[in-house]
Amino acid sequence: LAFVRELERVGTGATEAAELATHARRHLDAAIELYRHHVDRPEAALALLDRRKALDDAPKDDVRWLEIRAELLDDGAAQGGPDADGKKKRALETWAELLERSPGHLFALRRLFALSTELRQPRAAQIYAEILVALDEATKEEKRLFEVDRRFDPPPPAGAKNVEVPELWDDGPLFDL
Repeated sequence: LAFVRELERVGTGATEAAELATHARRHLDAAIELYRHHVDRPEAALALLDRRKALDDAPKDDVRWLEIRAELLDDGAAQGGPDADGKKKRALETWAELLERSPGHLFALRRLFALSTELRQPRAAQIYAEILVALDEATKEEKRLFEVDRRFDPPPPAGAKNVEVPELWDDGPLFDL
């Protein structure tokens, strides 16, 4: 982080700024990997990842950055705590943004399905299950939800705005992830 502070001190117009930025990127990458894989502190890794992205003039691989960000948010939510659902929602939003930028991303679809189920969003989970079934990439649980929903949840009338959630979701998800 000393490189980042030094870079801020020197400014972006100085000749040594490019060299300092390169060093800062390399050290931030190492610190992110350390916090992510060895220390198990996803929140700290996420903060460093955002600082790392700020050092890039033009984002080279936005999809990869979103993927790492979503994984770190997933890891933070898995650790629990008082804001676990908020972290899951942030992870869901990040996976959805990743899917927008990379439409065929199967892991993003699977995580969106899982998080929608955990957050008790049955319509979203059904949509992701349908996509996975259509791509012939669905797991047994995803196929099961797709089939259960097809049997017990008739299509809504044309023009319906607020369709009721199937009652079988009232007791929680149909399967464990």
